[in-house]
Amino acid sequence: MLLASNYKALGEFDEAEKHLKLASSMCPSRFMPLYVLTELLIEIERMEDAFKLAQKIIDKEIKIPSVTVFAIKNKMQELIDGKSSINHLIEEKTDKPSSTVYETPKGRLPP
Repeated sequence: MLLASNYKALGEFDEAEKHLKLASSMCPSRFMPLYVLTELLIEIERMEDAFKLAQKIIDKEIKIPSVTVFAIKNKMQELIDGKSSINHLIEEKTDKPSSTVYETPKGRLPP
């Protein structure tokens, strides 16, 4: 993930994508590499791939529930539903998504 971040900062988006895919395959249960890859795809205007990956994230099984995982899933659903501004996703600079309320299978969690 760090290599991907460095390549992205250098503008080498193909290398960044390659390392994010590698990170995802190394730890397939993790959501963050896929989330960051979705942001990268949006930034380089590969929207069709970003939407496909967003759907994959939504359908992905949660092994260890966390606020971050539910926030990622909510953001991907918003992206697909068209509720989220693509510019907002691009401009967000933190690794962890932020939201005021997170939807979980058992109800809502505070931030």
